[in-house]
Amino acid sequence: MALLSRLSLALRVVCISFRNGYSSGGTGGLTVAGRLSEDPAVSVLVIEAGADDRDNPAIFDIYEFTVAENTPLDWQYPAENWRIINSGKTLGGCSSINAQYDTWATLLEPSEAHVGWNWNGMLHYMRKSENFMPPTADQIAKGAQSIPAVQGSLGPVHSAFSYGMYGGPQQPAFLASATNASGVVHCPDLSAGNPNCVTMNPLSINYNDRPSSSVEAYLTPVEKTRKNWVTLTQHLVTRIVWTGMKSPLVASGVEFATYTNTTNGTTRFTAHARREVIVAAGAIRTPSVLQLSGIEQVSSIANDLAPPELKPIQTNTIMAAGGTGFPVNGTGPNNAIAYPNFFQIFGNASDAKAAEVGNSIKTWAASQAANGHSATALETIFRAQADIVLKDKAPMVEMFYITGPDVAVDQIVTNLWQLLPFSRRRLEIVSTDPFEYPNIRVNYFNVSFDMDVQVAGLQLLRKIFRTPPFR
Repeated sequence: MALLSRLSLALRVVCISFRNGYSSGGTGGLTVAGRLSEDPAVSVLVIEAGADDRDNPAIFDIYEFTVAENTPLDWQYPAENWRIINSGKTLGGCSSINAQYDTWATLLEPSEAHVGWNWNGMLHYMRKSENFMPPTADQIAKGAQSIPAVQGSLGPVHSAFSYGMYGGPQQPAFLASATNASGVVHCPDLSAGNPNCVTMNPLSINYNDRPSSSVEAYLTPVEKTRKNWVTLTQHLVTRIVWTGMKSPLVASGVEFATYTNTTNGTTRFTAHARREVIVAAGAIRTPSVLQLSGIEQVSSIANDLAPPELKPIQTNTIMAAGGTGFPVNGTGPNNAIAYPNFFQIFGNASDAKAAEVGNSIKTWAASQAANGHSATALETIFRAQADIVLKDKAPMVEMFYITGPDVAVDQIVTNLWQLLPFSRRRLEIVSTDPFEYPNIRVNYFNVSFDMDVQVAGLQLLRKIFRTPPFR
């Protein structure tokens, strides 16, 4: 972290002779750009590889969920064994198409302990960014709830329950059966900070049921009046420009080129930043840009910056049923979510599995060292992860209930994915060509315990399907 602060890097947008710089217009980049450009003395340039697709129904129609996947709006990164990683390639990034906040604080340097990287420190800013529309009487009758004290009302990011919210018995029944099957409690509002529960969750949409993505929240309202913010779409940042290659590194700008789904620009342009470069290109593009910029070739900072690594991947499994006969009573989208913890997933086997976790952390860290900073660093992270799983009872999986997608045959579906896997994936550039996709190894279930969690989660989900009133 010390190195990152010296570099003045932060994560996704970049700059042409401006006072601030970035490298892509996604969720993080546009949010930071919007906040920085509130100061008229600060000029900001956002460089985004994707196009401005705000008028594309695949982007703005919430009922076209997943339509943008595997299209030119999606990076479609290839991984091993013919797998594909979907990622938004459009202005707004994945916000157009879960965090354990208190744990962050345990991983900071002692000198940074006061900065507020925890739930209490973040809540104020989350409320500041939010513009929540309380549920209507009709939505409340369908199961929507909220706690006004934890919701923001003046921020740029809208959240609400949709006007087409499903009113059939399916969503409330799923939540009730999850409680009856596992003991996971019901909470009226996830924003209250207790995610180990079942709930009806609002969506990031505005009063017209249009997605409130980062581009809609931060750029659309001000793009005609805020002259100090320039957005350049269909251009790809190819590397960071340094003032020198000695530690501490200082970024002076970025190099970029034109980029579309059919052609790549051969001409390179340079954006010079008078103040700083903020790279926020997402979990895949950010490490790619850093590697293309020669970060790994600087031996003197090897101990400050991890080798190419990505966060643990979330593995999605689906369970479905058809011919239920339930009335739909709405157009959606869906709101019902369950977040069971370790003990609710493993049940009677919890004590044995908890002992396994405690006895295996050092071994797991060593097995994943090639995909992380070092075995020692991963052991520190894994012990913090084990603490929030076993002591704080943080959710282990997310169960997202879906009415449909084929409502014509009364289909219901539940997606299940892990929130805290121990397996680590790896990313490496394969050449100095910035247009060539990196080599990604997702390493599904590389730590066998992750498979145990997946299986136990599916067993619990099957139990929920068999438990009244959902049965």
